[in-house]
Amino acid sequence: MQSDRFWIERSFQDANKLAGMNEYQVRNWNAWHHHMALVLLAMLWITQELIQARSVRKKLTMHDIVRIIKCLIPPKVQDALSVARTIMMNEMNRRNSRKCKMKRKNRALT
Repeated sequence: MQSDRFWIERSFQDANKLAGMNEYQVRNWNAWHHHMALVLLAMLWITQELIQARSVRKKLTMHDIVRIIKCLIPPKVQDALSVARTIMMNEMNRRNSRKCKMKRKNRALT
């Protein structure tokens, strides 16, 4: 039983480091469950890639697979206009969310 716990704890550590399991900002349980489901799917994908890659090279780790994936899928390049649009949309969403929350509490928005 004790040895089983080690592998479970190790998988949680890997999910925290590799797939962002601990990087959630949610307001309700549904959002948390969605985040955890996506993290588990990401870890499944990384594990499947590791199994396939180990047929070629035995000493690869999950961290190596994540480095390979990051190299093959470059980040999206954004110009200043798209960044400004994103910031404005986030600000509008925050304002609408706050307004809705205050409306539910029957308080005025300040």
